[in-house]
Amino acid sequence: MKKLAVGERATFEVDARRMFNESGIQVESGAVYRLAVSQQIEAWDDASVHSSPRHGWSMPWSLIEPLVRLRARASNVPMYALVGAVDEDPSTYFHALAEQDWTPSRNGQFTCFANDWARKYDNNKGRLLLEMTRVA
Repeated sequence: MKKLAVGERATFEVDARRMFNESGIQVESGAVYRLAVSQQIEAWDDASVHSSPRHGWSMPWSLIEPLVRLRARASNVPMYALVGAVDEDPSTYFHALAEQDWTPSRNGQFTCFANDWARKYDNNKGRLLLEMTRVA
């Protein structure tokens, strides 16, 4: 597992069809990281609902999204937005592409996924390259 030094970055592929995408990156509690999509490989769509990894569902679906989100794996993150976690632990879920840097609460492997209902990953589409930079 790779640990990033301050100023170092690493890129890995994220597939919206996977329940968890392992990064191979060991994050450290108290360090500060920045996440950004460096390349969209395939359109990020939840079945036929066009979406984005930053904002989730697009209009008009975003109007009902707060209700649907109650059944999502991370109810505090928009439907189909990218969720980050440490070691697949639900207590560490966060909106990975929110406009802020992230400080993990504990050490472990960074993982991520498209926020969806747990049994609905079979209709997901989307692949991207996610870049993680350690900024402090």
